[in-house]
Amino acid sequence: SNVKFAAAPPEIEKALELNYDAIVLLPPLPTLVHEILQERRKNKDIAVGLKERADCLRVLMGTLSEDGILLIATGNRLGLKYWLGASEEYYKRPYTGLWGYGSQEQTPRMFSRNDWTEIFRQAGIAHHNFLYPFPDHQFAELILSDDFIRSDPHAHSLLYRTRSRDLTTPDWLPEQDEFLYWKSLHQSGYLREFANSFLILAAKSQESLTKVFPYDFIKLSKSRQRSKYHAVTYKEKLHPLVVKKLLTEESAENEAAPAAVSHAPRSQTYLQGPLLAELWIDALVMEGRAEKFQELLKAYYKFLQTQLAEAEQPGQFLDLLPFNIILSPDGQYQWFDQEWAVDCEEISAEFILFRALLWFGFAHDSHISCAMKSENLTSIAEFISFGFQLLALDEQELLPGFIEQEGKVQHSIDPSQGLDQVYAVLQQPFQQTVRIYQ
Repeated sequence: SNVKFAAAPPEIEKALELNYDAIVLLPPLPTLVHEILQERRKNKDIAVGLKERADCLRVLMGTLSEDGILLIATGNRLGLKYWLGASEEYYKRPYTGLWGYGSQEQTPRMFSRNDWTEIFRQAGIAHHNFLYPFPDHQFAELILSDDFIRSDPHAHSLLYRTRSRDLTTPDWLPEQDEFLYWKSLHQSGYLREFANSFLILAAKSQESLTKVFPYDFIKLSKSRQRSKYHAVTYKEKLHPLVVKKLLTEESAENEAAPAAVSHAPRSQTYLQGPLLAELWIDALVMEGRAEKFQELLKAYYKFLQTQLAEAEQPGQFLDLLPFNIILSPDGQYQWFDQEWAVDCEEISAEFILFRALLWFGFAHDSHISCAMKSENLTSIAEFISFGFQLLALDEQELLPGFIEQEGKVQHSIDPSQGLDQVYAVLQQPFQQTVRIYQ
């Protein structure tokens, strides 16, 4: 009952006499400054809008209580997805923000990180923090802190399998694998500048900011998963533990039929290092592609065989996949994000290998199709067969059963998925193949 929504300037002016614990701006200040910007835009000033937003923020900060928080949720006009062709959110066309909003009708609605830093400088707001939501601020699955990005050389690993979205064109896909861009940007110190979106916190003291977000990162489950599987994963600053908690206590007794998988998220010590999946990617994009990839695949398969041979419950290794393995400095495999298991004992190293090739291929189809042109691979199914042949495994005998088993696993986790969807992924042509055909 004490939450108020104010959408027009008169409503906001009435609210300015109160002391608020929290003010959220989404989208940030469009109506307050729109008419002023339209007038100033006639002068074709690229920086137009910074002063007006600074003035508004200065007023809004004055309405906060002493430990209150102002939150700005906004896109970044220099976000990576816009360079890759996604539409600018307000004008529904690609590249508009990158060109600096080139017409009088295009009032800037999104700003870069440097722009926002200047806005806060002009507003005299000393205490503010940038947070970075991925894939964007409207449907965030991951939030990284500024300090974590700057201090952890492997912070980009959390972006693995994160795909940007075009909020105007739902079926848009980037033409290349975003993860390699995120990795390169992070290694060169530019990940923060090219993040797709910002969550910006402002307060009257640094202590208030720390209380709101005392984390290195927060990660949420995919929204399509069954609600009983929804979990939050987070790491607090200066703490070695990564905590994973369920968001609901929904009982499995409500299920009409027993699930093909069990869900047991657990907390564990934070690990630093490259993902095994990163080494697989490097093997595909560097010289000696197939040979190096074959070496890595053999080492991984041997690791799976060893783990399963020593396990009392083989089903717990269902998710022992390359993007859940970090390499230690001495090259040892370290498993993290242990969450899923198969209740029955019918699991093999070959089935986990199948899952690894399936979802690795789904994430990096464009690289695979380019790197293995000589193999004439045009789909994920052919890539999996190729991987099995490298290890002298009989895919004709094994794959049909694995496909059916994976369909049951996916349906247990996500009710919209199942055997049909697994077949669709297997038969989907590689993106690079599609582009060549077009």
